[in-house]
Amino acid sequence: MPLRGPRVARIIRTVNLPQPSEDPPSPKAPTAALVVMAIIVAGLLMVAIYSNVQRWRRDKIDTVIVTPIPTPSATASVPSG
Repeated sequence: MPLRGPRVARIIRTVNLPQPSEDPPSPKAPTAALVVMAIIVAGLLMVAIYSNVQRWRRDKIDTVIVTPIPTPSATASVPSG
């Protein structure tokens, strides 16, 4: 059933649309978000410093000495029987 007539006009007139506020919202980020971002950046900075220190210390820590194992001679074994 299509809406026609004065009732539709009354419904449209009574709808109150939200009016824009006179003061625009401030462009500042919330303080909690800034604190969380600072903690994340500090954590990444600490991981980067730690990994670089470990890379610089690797030559002093990791020393590998490879000694070859003598291979057994290739002699034919005679089965006993």
